[in-house]
Amino acid sequence: MNEVTIDNFTFNYVVRRTTKGTTYIRVRNQVVYVSTSKTKKIKDIENILAKHIAFIKEKLTTVDKVVHINGVCYNLQLVHGLKNNLEIIDDKVVITSKMDEYKAYQKVLFDYFKKVIEKRIVEIIYEVSYSFKEFIMPEITVKYLRSAFGKYYKTKHKVIMSSILARYDMEFTKMVLYHELTHVLEFSHSERFHKILESKYPGAKRLNSILRKIKYNDYL
Repeated sequence: MNEVTIDNFTFNYVVRRTTKGTTYIRVRNQVVYVSTSKTKKIKDIENILAKHIAFIKEKLTTVDKVVHINGVCYNLQLVHGLKNNLEIIDDKVVITSKMDEYKAYQKVLFDYFKKVIEKRIVEIIYEVSYSFKEFIMPEITVKYLRSAFGKYYKTKHKVIMSSILARYDMEFTKMVLYHELTHVLEFSHSERFHKILESKYPGAKRLNSILRKIKYNDYL
């Protein structure tokens, strides 16, 4: 990662070398990404950045820093401090990280998310176990899943719940857990699967549809 100051505005940028001759600029997560040819010199890249400084300034300074927890939208404050911590104060989430980097703040948030989902599972596991008396409860763990809210591993008899569910209301965590446990009785998403799921947790199909339509534009 490189740092540059243009027109008294300092920002970080990352160069990604390609075989193409065209140079592209995009901004994501407060970092400017430059895709350019393998032969382009840093001086030339920074000259290109200078030509687009108005665009870069706008993208880097107009990002709304918000985060959702339990379905509630909070303003987000990032603090570089001595220890990792997350605190909810009124309408604000304050994340403190020992490293002043985007991924470091994100890790603090996701660690908090993991604890939220683990606590939710403890709260509902008795009810869920009673609903699935046909089998012994599988191991249930929580981790960040990039492309799913939950997964059931048949060979391991294990359910993984995504920590990202902490962004949403409790009812969605419950629905996903019922969904994954239904896979123990019917592994595929067949008609039988959906009938079993609806009998165990009425309204699951509706909640699943709602969950997949929710698009939070969170900073982390």
